[in-house]
Amino acid sequence: MLDDLRQRIGGADRRSVARSLGLSILGLATATGVVSLLQSASIGVRDASPVYLVVVVLVGPAAGTGTALWTAVTAFVAYDFLFTEPRCSLAVADPQEWLELVLFLVVAVVVGRLSASSAERGLEATRRAVVAGALFSISRRLAVAPNTAEAASEIVGRLATARRRWASSRSTSPRSSSSA
Repeated sequence: MLDDLRQRIGGADRRSVARSLGLSILGLATATGVVSLLQSASIGVRDASPVYLVVVVLVGPAAGTGTALWTAVTAFVAYDFLFTEPRCSLAVADPQEWLELVLFLVVAVVVGRLSASSAERGLEATRRAVVAGALFSISRRLAVAPNTAEAASEIVGRLATARRRWASSRSTSPRSSSSA
């Protein structure tokens, strides 16, 4: 998991990393406000920590596995610090809350990884479809051409087009370096 984050940060441009972390921080801040509202005396929800899972699920596909995992761990620490007794401390007084916090962390990490890998698989399927289409086109051209010399220039053009599409699909995804 840490290797994935290191690879992502090492291979991604700073704007992409800043955008991903900004999305995570905005989501966490929003979730913290919602949890605070839900656990207030007027509404009285005892444990609103699943609100943070929504953020992890949304960040995963949008920003990748590394950011989703960072979001899950940060949500765990934020909920522990802000909403468990004693408040404004990372200490936890009730063993039941420890169980809830650890369960939340495990679920958040798994959900973040699954949502991000699902999006990454979708992008990879799209890339493979582009390659398969180019290969089919080339094989069809070779099959109907009277000789390979006539088909060569068209094949080179199609390969160049397919390569540009593939490269374009890799560079537009913030997760591209983590799935390489």
